[in-house]
Amino acid sequence: MSQPNPVTESEPRQRMSVRPEWMIVLVGGLLRLAYLGLLTQTPLWEYFRADHAFYKAWGLSIADGQLSPGHVFEQGPLYAYWLGAIYSCVGDLDWIVISIQMLAGVHLGCLVYWIGRRIGGEQLGFWAGLLTVVYGPLLYYEGLIMKSWLSPWGTAAACLLTLQLFDCVRGRDNGTQSTDWRGLILLGGLAGVLTGLLCLVRESHVLMLLPIAGVIGLGLKTLSRLARLGLIAAAFGSCLLVTLPATVHNWYAGSQLVWVTSGGGEVLFMGWGPEATGYYQNPSFVRPDPFLEHEDFRLEASRRLGRPVTYTESSKFWTRTAISEATTHIPRSLDLLVRKAVILLNDYEVPDSDFYSVAQRVHPLLAWLPTFSLLAGIAVVGLCVGLLIDRRFIIPISFAAVHVATVLITYNFSRFRLGLMPFVCLFAATGACSILRGTAGGPNFLRGFPARLMMTVTAILISLWSWMPPPAFQEMEFAILENEFLEKLEERKPYYEQASALTLEQEGKLDSADAAFELGIAWLNALQTFRAESWLKRGLQIDPGHADCWFYLGVIHARRGEFKEAGAAFRKAADYDTENADVYANLGSVQFHLALSGHLTLAERQERLEQAKVSYRRGLEAEAGNTACRQGLQAVEYLLAESSESNAK
Repeated sequence: MSQPNPVTESEPRQRMSVRPEWMIVLVGGLLRLAYLGLLTQTPLWEYFRADHAFYKAWGLSIADGQLSPGHVFEQGPLYAYWLGAIYSCVGDLDWIVISIQMLAGVHLGCLVYWIGRRIGGEQLGFWAGLLTVVYGPLLYYEGLIMKSWLSPWGTAAACLLTLQLFDCVRGRDNGTQSTDWRGLILLGGLAGVLTGLLCLVRESHVLMLLPIAGVIGLGLKTLSRLARLGLIAAAFGSCLLVTLPATVHNWYAGSQLVWVTSGGGEVLFMGWGPEATGYYQNPSFVRPDPFLEHEDFRLEASRRLGRPVTYTESSKFWTRTAISEATTHIPRSLDLLVRKAVILLNDYEVPDSDFYSVAQRVHPLLAWLPTFSLLAGIAVVGLCVGLLIDRRFIIPISFAAVHVATVLITYNFSRFRLGLMPFVCLFAATGACSILRGTAGGPNFLRGFPARLMMTVTAILISLWSWMPPPAFQEMEFAILENEFLEKLEERKPYYEQASALTLEQEGKLDSADAAFELGIAWLNALQTFRAESWLKRGLQIDPGHADCWFYLGVIHARRGEFKEAGAAFRKAADYDTENADVYANLGSVQFHLALSGHLTLAERQERLEQAKVSYRRGLEAEAGNTACRQGLQAVEYLLAESSESNAK
């Protein structure tokens, strides 16, 4: 098949006073500088909820020297350890973390440029890279304390290495086939390393080994079979080597053979269970909180199996249940599959712990940046045209297909689609160049006006379809959730300003535990639990017997699902304030939650429920009408009666 050569390598650089890479870096860098500066002035700044709070808390604990969570990994560990390394070097400074992530976003634009240049020349690469650095959702996720930015960056880098490996063997770089085996193995091994790192973000990235192996096995037939097997082994082996520390950790921390995390079965069940909708949505028995949801899954697995379960047993149970649901109800499964595909191709950024649509209303830059529907139609055109003009387009298409497959296997939300977007930008640039100046290769009819007009009409129609509301938008109540989130942000804003002003006033002259406590409460009201925790701990350094500091420190730990730490803090509060019913109510609640663990035997669960019962009764002795203690005691007595019946059976 003919190869495109719209321009020579030197032509554009003779016409441009600045190299295309530097133009992409300049635009991407200035945009990110402006975005970060404005972000700090919005109520989104330092607002951590759900997964964001989970990873920040994990990163801070690593920086404090707690290198293991003490159990099998429940979520991908790479980002947490990356955060921990930064926090240990510079302290709790999120603007530094976000700045590094934004530099990676600029580098992502360069990666896409290099992919495009290899396949279609300088102009294609430039526009693809430029689209990447100005694409709104990519920039938005770079500005969060969240792992999402790693997926597009790592996928694009692995694709570039695979493409470079293909070109070296086929002699495209210098006109001769490469016989530098160390160089070829290095390229294959690095692609495997990147895949392994991304598996430490989310295990479904292991599917990236398929396009890598496919390119080596099917695209490099000029090599001997043994040589191709060696390159595939280098990629697979390096991937496994990178993930080995996580596997070893899980074995020593939980005495269970878990590759990276124990949450795979839970994700599958959410994608195919009886309550699945195609969107991210927790089952009714699971609280939508990363600190709690994994334990809820284990508790439900334990209830259904009638025995305690380990992390591995719970994941396997939900995997079997998901497969059973998907294969037993074939028509429903097919309907779900189609719905997932339609949602994936829709402009709406499906929320989980963040709302891109709200961020567009809060941050003045995001409303002006391109979103999915603007690129969708022209990207479909570019994908089809690319296949006709250069078969190497199969390589980025196959990497894009990995991310499509992960969504179809699981469910939709914005972060799962993010890894697909560098390739959508590449395909969109291909479509735009083909429409505006025609193709330099492929069938002759693609250069004519009728074909280019048809491409334009097709792109517009697909983009309009993508812009329409997604399936079940009203039923999912996304608009209501967005407004509630926006209201919470607006309510937070004056509290954040008040806490910031109080901090400036007190910094350097803090001399009492009461003053530190006041600052802790101010930051707690501003929904910034990490700063609140820091001030409460400073108060306890001044006065270890400050009961209110202990109490609210327990509240913070409980909100994060750190129930053992919360229980210890509430006990300390009870030691110094023996007549506070709220302390006993919260201590009983923590003990109640500790009883709801899927790995406990019936006797162990009853023991913890009895402890909660004692705490609630102590609270009622202090304040006979305390509602939280009365309701908690009723819940405990109900579960104890239920446990006694199960024990009798």
